Order: sequence, then structure tokens, then C-alpha cells
Amino acid sequence: MTYEVLVDDNFHYQDTDYRYRAGEFGTAEEAIAHCRQMVDAYLDSALATSPEMTAAELLASYEMFGDDPWVCSPRGEPRVEFSAWTYAEEQCRIRRGVADGGLGPQGAPVARGVRGPPGGAKAGR
Repeated sequence: MTYEVLVDDNFHYQDTDYRYRAGEFGTAEEAIAHCRQMVDAYLDSALATSPEMTAAELLASYEMFGDDPWVCSPRGEPRVEFSAWTYAEEQCRIRRGVADGGLGPQGAPVARGVRGPPGGAKAGR
């Protein structure tokens, strides 16, 4: 029984032709850790390229160009609740020293929920 990490391309939102598999993991925790590493790698790279970005600009960059990893649970197992977008928002706040709250245009609060893959549930294959 493995947890599969699939990755959607934010630049090609809801286009499954750009989806790819990033690996299989023995536990949900290992799969989530891999997803977090992928998001962290994008944010680190973006900040290295443009260190003056604000938290809102960094998040906008991720949401436009970053990868959107998610975990597909084995058949019969509960859905893994992980949102790369929510994690990215948290990391943008931390990396740029911004207080809690959503990061919309000019830092305006926005509500975010768990975002699933385009057009379908994550559990099962």
C-alpha cells in the first residue's frame, strides 16, 4: 500500500496533460513531506532570483508558476488532507515575516481551503 504524489502545473491549471508522478511513499506523512519539499524548493528558488519579493508577490509567483503537488491515497484509505497552496501561503508569511492571515493582492486577507486535483477526488486510483 503506497501513497502516490502527483503534481499539477499551476501555469496550466486544470490541464491534466501536464500532471506527473513525483513518487510513491509508504506513509501519508512521507508523501506530505515530499510535497512540502517541492513547494519549499520553488519558494527558495524564487527568493534567490528576486530577494526583494514581498510575501504576496512570492505567493503570486508560486500560484502562477510553481508545481502543485498532492497526495493520492491508496484505495480504501482516507483522503490525505494537504494543500500545497495553503502550505505555500504559510511559508511565504514565514519567509517574509508577515503576520498570520491570507495574502491576497497588496496583502488583503483571503480565505483558502484544501484544493483538490482538477476535476476529481484524490482517494483511490
